[in-house]
Amino acid sequence: MGTSSCGGSDGGGVTGLGGWNFRDQVSSWVNNSTYTIEVGDYIVAPKFYRLWTEKPRQAMGYVGDQANDRADFLRMI
Repeated sequence: MGTSSCGGSDGGGVTGLGGWNFRDQVSSWVNNSTYTIEVGDYIVAPKFYRLWTEKPRQAMGYVGDQANDRADFLRMI
């Protein structure tokens, strides 16, 4: 998925992971964009729980037990 999938080149857009068949299935992550990405869980709608943030050009081999298979959306911040 590219940055255009996340709300365009200006950042700030929210992308639900369900449309990409990734909802509650993310265990590792690569951010190839120039934006910091926030990944969250809609644990209490309409509020959300931030699972992790990832800086530009960063990769995580495992997001950790607390965040594994819980991601519902991502957004550029």
